[in-house]
Amino acid sequence: CLWAFTSPDDAVLVMTPLYEPLQKAVEGAGRKLKKHELAMSDGRYCLERERLRRDLQGCKMLIFCNPHNPGGRSWAADELRMVAEVCKQESVLIVRDEIWSDW
Repeated sequence: CLWAFTSPDDAVLVMTPLYEPLQKAVEGAGRKLKKHELAMSDGRYCLERERLRRDLQGCKMLIFCNPHNPGGRSWAADELRMVAEVCKQESVLIVRDEIWSDW
């Protein structure tokens, strides 16, 4: 997906902490790795709309893990809708990594 939907030097946002090979794939493809540090609330990761919007500025793609890896958090439907809305408003393509979704 990186090669098909982005160009060299395009910015790609990942939500950290994140499985290290995904981050290395972005850099290995010659794309600019940007990081969105997930917030912590009541001992679990959470998403903050305005911080996400700010961090998406200038990005072409968001790599989004659900469930989150390594945190194991499955995002709620309203959180998924929020991410989709913000990405649509910012014209950012979402690539979802759901490899662990059936576990």
